[in-house]
Amino acid sequence: MTDTRVTHPPHPPFPAHHVHFEPLRWIGAYKLLKAALAIFGGLMLLRLAHRDLPEVASEWMERLRISEDSALGQFIAHRVLLIHAKSLSLVAAWLFGYSVLGAIEGVGLIMRKTWAEWLTVVTTAALVPVEVYEFAKRFTWVRLTILLLNVAVVIYLVWRLRSDRRKKNIAQIEAAAGSI
Repeated sequence: MTDTRVTHPPHPPFPAHHVHFEPLRWIGAYKLLKAALAIFGGLMLLRLAHRDLPEVASEWMERLRISEDSALGQFIAHRVLLIHAKSLSLVAAWLFGYSVLGAIEGVGLIMRKTWAEWLTVVTTAALVPVEVYEFAKRFTWVRLTILLLNVAVVIYLVWRLRSDRRKKNIAQIEAAAGSI
C-alpha cells in the first residue's frame, strides 16, 4: 500500500522582526493626537458659544455641589460673565486652524517627509515661547510635560535634519571623488 498523505515543505523560519524605535512616527502620532484634541476643543467651544454661559455654569456648579454663595461659586460666576460668545468662536477657529497644521505635520512625519520635519521645527519652536510664558504664569504638570515634549521634539528634529544633511554632503563628496 502506498502512502497517500500530502506532504508540505517545511515552513521557512519566520523572518526576524526587528522592532525599531522610530521617533518620527511617534512625533507624528503626537502631532495627530494634538490635532484631534484641538478639533474636540474647538467643537466644544462652538457648542458653548451658542448657549447661555451663566446657565451652563450654574448647571455645572449644581452638579459639582458648588454653592453660588461660596468664594469659588462667586469666582466662577464672575469669570463666566467676562466670556463673550465671539471670543469662544475666535478661539475655536484658531483651534481648527491649529488642528489642520497638526494633521499635516503628523501625516508628513509618519510618512518621513523632510518638509514635515522642517514645518514641525518652525511651528513648534515658534510656540515654545508662548508655552514658557504660560508655564511661568501658572505651573501645572501638564504644562511642564507639554513644554518638555515640544522642546525635545525641536531638538531631535534639528539634530536629525543636520545629521541627514551631513550624510548627504558626505555621499556627494564620495560620489564626486569616485568619478575622478
